[in-house]
Amino acid sequence: MNTDKNNRVMSKKRKEFEAWLVSDNVIRHVDKDDKFYYASQDALYRNRLYTKEQAWEYYKKEFIN
Repeated sequence: MNTDKNNRVMSKKRKEFEAWLVSDNVIRHVDKDDKFYYASQDALYRNRLYTKEQAWEYYKKEFIN
């Protein structure tokens, strides 16, 4: 039963992450090697998250835990 609740909570958090990723708080930028990355306002756009999975891990660390 607890696992089901955890899955629902994480599903909700993943939806919130998806909204955050396309919000004004996150930009998609290109580095000097022409690679796309995400950067977030809360890190003053200094963080470089090259994959959506990296962005998700960052989001979990900063906003969920």
